[in-house]
Amino acid sequence: MNGIKEGDQSQTVRFGFLFIPGMNLASATMSIDVLRVANRLCNRPVYEWSSISEEGAPVEASNRLVVQPDFALSNAPQFDFIIVCASFSADRAQTLKMRSYLRKAAYAGAYIGGIGAGSYVLADARLLDGYRCTIHWENLPAFTERYPNLDVTDRIYEIDRKRITCGGGSACLDLFLHITAAHLGTDMALEIADQMLLERIRTSGDFQRTARIRSAEQKSGVLASAVRIIESTLEQPLSIAQLAGRVSISQRQLERLFHREFSMSPSQFYTKSRLNRARTLLTETALPVSEIMVACGFGSQSNFSRVYRQFFGHSPTSTRRSLSSKPDL
Repeated sequence: MNGIKEGDQSQTVRFGFLFIPGMNLASATMSIDVLRVANRLCNRPVYEWSSISEEGAPVEASNRLVVQPDFALSNAPQFDFIIVCASFSADRAQTLKMRSYLRKAAYAGAYIGGIGAGSYVLADARLLDGYRCTIHWENLPAFTERYPNLDVTDRIYEIDRKRITCGGGSACLDLFLHITAAHLGTDMALEIADQMLLERIRTSGDFQRTARIRSAEQKSGVLASAVRIIESTLEQPLSIAQLAGRVSISQRQLERLFHREFSMSPSQFYTKSRLNRARTLLTETALPVSEIMVACGFGSQSNFSRVYRQFFGHSPTSTRRSLSSKPDL
């Protein structure tokens, strides 16, 4: 099953969760809870888990709770799975020691994974080269700009041989239920899901959907299709006539639909989406403003700066200066 095969169920499978400062604690605990419930239902320690930080020092999560890890990288035991848990600042968290640790573990045959923004750490260690991967949708624009040669999807999780990546949040439940299903069987995974009051186990074929697309789907299938097209063509925007043609309605009908549901025209919605993408790239990457301008479909830097200032009230360079210097929350 996508690289995870049914193993010897008499052997305890060992997981190491590498905590990066600012990680989403809920994503980590949801992952671990699947393992905990599996042990309870099996009435034996099928899984064991430990927490790790680079130096063994306490790690503050994004919710400001502090976790005391079991190990530092230097004294961590061998694991079957190593899962990097990260959120804010993951793109700046990599160190030579961390890269070396993960590469050695991969060479030794461990499954290496990243949840939330943990994909940044794996990509920096060159552990995703030639592998399909994903990341939280909020990080997706900056991640693909930074690593243009990686095969990145917007699915909730990806398992490609011995590489595991996940968007984080509730998708961690689905990912770890998939892991337990591959190891213990589908019936056991369904029992675990029942214990956790999970209505449905999503698969790696499920896509991450922004709240905007979910809202559009509830209102109109045509509207949802138009929003998806807009979000996939920010670098080379379509004309509104082309957009209408793609969803097989007239331009006038499309205009009415957007005004009714979003109180703005398709053109205004397109511009807002492009500017939000630009803001993400300004705060999450070191790309020059000129490259961000092109990535968001603007033909000139003067036009980009003018439109950006009209929308946000300050210039792109001011955004980079002010937001990139703020502490992570």
